[in-house]
Amino acid sequence: MRNIKLTIQYDGTNYHGWQVQSNADTIQGRILSALAMMLKNDAITCTGASRTDAGVHAIGQTLNFHIPTENPISCHALYRGLNSLTPEDIFITHVREAAPDFHSRFDARAKTYCYQVMNAPTSSVCHHRFSWHIRRPLRLDAMRAASKHLLGCHDFASFQASSCSSETSIRTVFGLHIFQDKEIIRCFIKANAYLHRMVRNIVGTLIEVGLERRTSDDMGEILRGKDRCLAGITAPAKGLFLVKVHY
Repeated sequence: MRNIKLTIQYDGTNYHGWQVQSNADTIQGRILSALAMMLKNDAITCTGASRTDAGVHAIGQTLNFHIPTENPISCHALYRGLNSLTPEDIFITHVREAAPDFHSRFDARAKTYCYQVMNAPTSSVCHHRFSWHIRRPLRLDAMRAASKHLLGCHDFASFQASSCSSETSIRTVFGLHIFQDKEIIRCFIKANAYLHRMVRNIVGTLIEVGLERRTSDDMGEILRGKDRCLAGITAPAKGLFLVKVHY
């Protein structure tokens, strides 16, 4: 079998997340429909590296699927065909042959997410779909100090959604960086894996630090407490982007 790897971008605003559902419009469902139409195979399946939630976006999601070795279709033909069959808010950026045993999810060593905040008195039509609007000025120095408590290998139970089904809440955060470009603040986090809504819960807590509702040192106490009730609010899905899957 040929193993085909896709890298895709999407605006998740109008979708019920990545994973295919029988009664909802999803990113995976749209990709599968395009593959079935192009390859004339309704039984084809694909696996994504990350099962992003409803409303979450991606600029570096990866997935893979298998087709028979005797199928001569080229990667370029797949690239052009799939982009003609998917909506404008889903775009395939790369198509290539992968190793026969490559698995987009299980082979991932880390993933980088970015959360985008618009910190200004008024919102913007350009950023409304892709950021969390915070009107009051944020103290980035306090947020950066708080983020340092999260680096390394810890139990992130305090930032785990109640719906999370992971067997363990131990995760390793390799980096957490906060940048500002005028009114746009971007929080980048790279970790070996994530709990359900972990990034959004971390960002929600950092925002509370930035608004001086909590101190930087509170973050360490929240982490050690291993209790979701100790952490801050869950940031809205619309500000979150899957940036890159690291292999």
